Amino acid sequence: MKIHLHIRITSPAWYTSGRQRFKTNMVVHRPFLLFLITPLGLLAQSPAVDFRPVAAQSQPQAGAVPGSIEGHVTNGQTGDGLGGATIRLAPMRMQRSGAAAADATATTAADGSFHFDSVAPGTYFAVVEDKGFVSRGSRAGLRPVTVSSGQQVSNVNLALMPQAIISGKVVDGDGNSQAGARVEAFTEHVIRGRLQLFRVSQSTTNQAGQYNLAGLSPGKYYLAAELLQRTNAKDAGTPGEAKPNTPKSEGSATGQPPMELVRTYYPKSLDFNSAEAVDVESGQDLSGTVIQLRRVATHHVQGTVSGLTGAAVQRDELFLAPKAGVQSASFGRRGKLSPDGKFIFDHVVPGEYTLRLVGNDASSGQSPRFRSRHLLARQDVEVGASDVEGVDLAVLSPIVLTGRVSVDGVDNPNFSQIHIAIAPAADDVAYGSYQNAQVAADGTFSMENLSPAKYVVHATGGPVGTYLKSLTFNGQDLLTQEMDLSQGSGGELAVAFHTGVAEIDGTVQTSSQPSQIPLASPTGGQAASPFPMVVLVPDHLAPDGTGWLVGAAQPSGAFTLPNVRPGRYTAFAVEHFDGTVWQNTDFLKEIQSEGISVDVGENDRKQIQLATISNDQIQQALARVTTQQ
Repeated sequence: MKIHLHIRITSPAWYTSGRQRFKTNMVVHRPFLLFLITPLGLLAQSPAVDFRPVAAQSQPQAGAVPGSIEGHVTNGQTGDGLGGATIRLAPMRMQRSGAAAADATATTAADGSFHFDSVAPGTYFAVVEDKGFVSRGSRAGLRPVTVSSGQQVSNVNLALMPQAIISGKVVDGDGNSQAGARVEAFTEHVIRGRLQLFRVSQSTTNQAGQYNLAGLSPGKYYLAAELLQRTNAKDAGTPGEAKPNTPKSEGSATGQPPMELVRTYYPKSLDFNSAEAVDVESGQDLSGTVIQLRRVATHHVQGTVSGLTGAAVQRDELFLAPKAGVQSASFGRRGKLSPDGKFIFDHVVPGEYTLRLVGNDASSGQSPRFRSRHLLARQDVEVGASDVEGVDLAVLSPIVLTGRVSVDGVDNPNFSQIHIAIAPAADDVAYGSYQNAQVAADGTFSMENLSPAKYVVHATGGPVGTYLKSLTFNGQDLLTQEMDLSQGSGGELAVAFHTGVAEIDGTVQTSSQPSQIPLASPTGGQAASPFPMVVLVPDHLAPDGTGWLVGAAQPSGAFTLPNVRPGRYTAFAVEHFDGTVWQNTDFLKEIQSEGISVDVGENDRKQIQLATISNDQIQQALARVTTQQ
């Protein structure tokens, strides 16, 4: 028996934005892959449909017969076969021992063909790499290949797109070339409802000030340049690094702030909000892109950390990052403390910043070897027209969060099924704590050793027929807001479930050919179904951009969305569902007119009819959002 399966690994601009950080070796991290099958968007409320992707299937039964996989790797632009490309066949399943199953590797023949023999029954990712082509493979491009006992899977066609290149020069305001400057390329990505930047490539300018950013997928990029060496400050070091109590620069000694070439976004902007994007097409070599570094007055931020003793002072690290705006892990500056707990950040451009201390908490009672690193202290700092001195950054005690769950309308509820989870909000995603709490028989729960950060809270698993009516912290509504623990104080979390869930039924106009839908991916991901997906979006999303309900239509077009929380929604039918897209509030506004408004009360049963929104319509809406930004 042969199965003809056509697979394309491409990187459309609207998909690759910000996703290159998930490199092709992501598929070998089996625990991470298993996490992909539970989209966070579906965790926000009870899922309408129980999806069971093949990644979660059981191990092959004894006596299963190996199969085979064959196909071609081609140039996505020309269709020509690519000889010498490397293919890695990465199993999605775990071995019974819990260890990751071994990958199989093959090299394509001159015509681009490849063949895998003796393939154990199961589901795999086929990951391709070839010089001169984009080998990262966006999450949108990954497709599973399933082999049953004795099956010969053929015509697996993998299309790689030629890499794009951005090159140019870095100069100062007078047009002088700047050697030794670091140039970085960023893409946008909405994560947890917030727009963030992710660095996908970097280069260092040569003696002529020239840089070359290669290996890029087609799409939109933002460029930033910054000198790695400074010439007008004593012991300045590299950008992004604070010296422990180093002397002031010569400019500061004269009473005037030093004028320095600072981090600049293409073409010559001091902040990202004023930067211009660079668009590249597949295989394009975009040369002549000039970044002009700006020279501005800079200052230093100096202070002391109180509450640290001994070796912890040398081990812990400081981070100074912009307080607001689009965030990126690459934007912050890193520093160390002197033995007496002092620090200084030189060359700071005026603006608002957040100073964070990350390290090991000695009060946790754990051995230093096993203590986890987390946020110990934070403080906002505003840099104006002068230096900032005397900053007292106090280490905060670990935060204790307590809570209680109530269930209205249910006798003797089983609290053990209710799950409370917190995760850092987008601004604190690299610093906060991830914790889960099991609810006790009396409805109480607690979380300890939390970092001072902002969090998103989810409560799931309420008794059948109930919905999450309220979620409050010290009187603050957490259904649509973040829980703020950034000042180091705890409190009580009140979780209330109530009977009266609603249900929405209806039909979807289906096409004659089922859509090929990829598997679930992180942060909401793509739901696995060959039929149109129904998306129910509330008027007010959760703080991380989730809160929608998703279900698959049946072959007849009928669908049922149970366990709907009372409220106002907009319903859509789409060919496939990517949660990272539906977390984007600008996209939701752009696409809203394509949906149907639904008001749902307690115990309601609503009937609606939906027309399927095509992938092209989704792409066009995203393109309009990108243009407006």
